[in-house]
Amino acid sequence: MIKRLNQIRHDMKRLIINADDFGLCAAVNRGIVRAFENGIVTRTSLLINGPAADHACGLVRSSGITVGLHWNLTDGFPMLPSRTVSSLVDRQGRFVGVWRLVRRAWAGELNPREIAAELREQLRRFEDRLGRPNHFDSHRHIHTLPMISSGVRQVTGEQPQNGLRLFSRPFGLERTRGLVDAAVIYSQARYSKMTTRTTSFQGFSLMYAADKAAALTAVLCSLPEGLTELMCHPAENGFDFNWANRYMSDRVAEYQALISPEIQRFVEEKQIQLQNLAC
Repeated sequence: MIKRLNQIRHDMKRLIINADDFGLCAAVNRGIVRAFENGIVTRTSLLINGPAADHACGLVRSSGITVGLHWNLTDGFPMLPSRTVSSLVDRQGRFVGVWRLVRRAWAGELNPREIAAELREQLRRFEDRLGRPNHFDSHRHIHTLPMISSGVRQVTGEQPQNGLRLFSRPFGLERTRGLVDAAVIYSQARYSKMTTRTTSFQGFSLMYAADKAAALTAVLCSLPEGLTELMCHPAENGFDFNWANRYMSDRVAEYQALISPEIQRFVEEKQIQLQNLAC
């Protein structure tokens, strides 16, 4: 496993490699933990309401991986009774999905109290299982939408900040496909700059690239001085759940790139400092 430096040097190129969607399914969970143990992933973000959250929590305890809360208001079911968060769900009690959530947000149809209540419940469930999160972020970056950020601010404002890492998410228009991703990035640039300690964010180019190893190498070659966060979505073969599965094979390819010995040697040669805290 590549060595992670314990003493932070701020004059170096520093990199957080955060694996999203921990708790989605067993294959995702295994891929994330093994990319941490045998590759360059430094931390992960847990869907506490994900179908395989229990499995993920067990892996946290056995692996020691650093974990934050991946707030989710777009896929699956809320943790509160659906009748108490009606502006977030459909008639079946499921979250309405990212497109409808964005439309409801811009139309002023979301209830801020319901948003705050569901976010608070997800945080409570996380803390009951794993203690305080290392960081906050969100599925599909929805916490950065101005219409949702008030609920986020309310919940995070209730938390003692000593030792608690704040949001990590994209700012600046990294090249991306997908209108939802572009709309979310555009809408949140100012907000994210106030709440992140990173100087740059990467991940969309890796997510959409056909050649994952080449895309990852390009990211590593272009790192600026200071702290960068790289979003990734690794999974092992045997993907066993269809929720949020728009690029199953890409997840496996990302996993293979993240554990590649060539990539690990490149990180060492370039003296890139891997870390799990946004400080």
